[in-house]
Amino acid sequence: MTLRTFGIVLFTLSLALVCEVQSSYAETRASYSERFEDELAAEEWQRSYTESNPEWMLPGGAFLPMELRIRDLETGKSTALRPAVAYEYENRRRWGGHDAGVDWVLVLDRATDSVSRTVLSIQLKSSKQRFLQLEVGPRMNTVGASLFHTQTIARIERGVVETSDTVPTRLGAQGERARQPFGIIEGPSLIMLAGVDPSEPRLFQIAARPDDGLFGIRFETVLSPETSNFPGRAAFRCVFAAWPAAPDTYAFEQASEIWSFLWPENYGPQLSAPKNATASIQDTHLPLVFTPRIRSPQTLDEHSAWRPLAPPDFSAASLDNLEDSLPALSPAESGNFARDARVRISVDSTDTGFSNEALADGVTNFIPNDAIAQGWRSANTATTHRIRLDLPRPTALADLTLHWPVVDGAPLTPRALRVDGVSVSGDIFHLAKLDGQGPTQTTHVAIPSLQLEQITVEMPAGGGAAGFSNQLWLCEVELR
Repeated sequence: MTLRTFGIVLFTLSLALVCEVQSSYAETRASYSERFEDELAAEEWQRSYTESNPEWMLPGGAFLPMELRIRDLETGKSTALRPAVAYEYENRRRWGGHDAGVDWVLVLDRATDSVSRTVLSIQLKSSKQRFLQLEVGPRMNTVGASLFHTQTIARIERGVVETSDTVPTRLGAQGERARQPFGIIEGPSLIMLAGVDPSEPRLFQIAARPDDGLFGIRFETVLSPETSNFPGRAAFRCVFAAWPAAPDTYAFEQASEIWSFLWPENYGPQLSAPKNATASIQDTHLPLVFTPRIRSPQTLDEHSAWRPLAPPDFSAASLDNLEDSLPALSPAESGNFARDARVRISVDSTDTGFSNEALADGVTNFIPNDAIAQGWRSANTATTHRIRLDLPRPTALADLTLHWPVVDGAPLTPRALRVDGVSVSGDIFHLAKLDGQGPTQTTHVAIPSLQLEQITVEMPAGGGAAGFSNQLWLCEVELR
């Protein structure tokens, strides 16, 4: 064997060994959720009796108070986290409390070497399964600032409910997730960055909300006692950094360089992680994510469970791979916003044996003697009957389609109907008013390009179909 051949063989064996070690490490490394409590216990924390709260220290010594909130996705209730106890260890600060049935711990670290930054490490813990959003960030005036996207720059305007840089997703409660691990806003004097530790896959968005003065991060996760490596827990690490704005400097390019400085271990040469299709909820090393609830004929309970899922590995493409492994959506599931169980459907009344959840279960035809295909029907009273759909966030819709039952060959189309939309600012838009409407199996209402958070369909007293003048009967609502 020649020396050159021997060298090639040795290099190949070494590379194989490195790959094997890397693969083994990727499969067995402990996640932050697994390490959090051990790392916390390794330091000699002292009880702090000086009143303090989490703050982001800016260049020049100014402070912005940090606010943390959790939202229970099953109840919709949002709760601010209020520290009940504080500790300190050298320059580190730690707070903890119990809010909305969740035990939480926040650890704050600061650094001012090359860039002024505040790092927050947060753990949520519950003995019961919980589907939660965790929102963290400072309250500040962002109106008039610019939010930099990977491809564009968006000016933050008052009245715009939220500005963020996201991609569509089949995971989580928002239907979108962050395009990249950090986001920045540029004001007159400072560039400010919020970002998430990129070493582990997370389901999150980074957003600016000018009307309530928030620039921060919204995590989405599941706490489950079934995760044996960190039962009932999930931990997150994020950073808020700021530096003076400089003329003739492109803020996003500058932020990209600073970001790689903040997390250098994630931006060196790396081997590709193995692409796994699925991971076990019980044995996962990573915090769980979830898919939205979709209404179907078999699940008319409005409190049906979200579906927890485990990210398959630590790779940057982990959530992409997880989405690819999910079953394909039917056209109704992928196209009808109303079938998303986050859309709250409320009605003025419901006749015995019917359910308002059937208004968006995918069944568009009435079939006699079929309990699944009955649709929804109001009480038979001489009052205004109303259907109201509240969307989880303002959404640009194109049209509304109402599917009426056909009984003995006659569509039960109301003679009078009114459709309104409500924007996030509370403005009411009259979308349609139908008087003397003839029998038809479907009614289509075009919706102008508006960001709406509520749709109402009203039938006045006596405006129903022949034989049902004081009763509204509808098979399905489609929002597209």
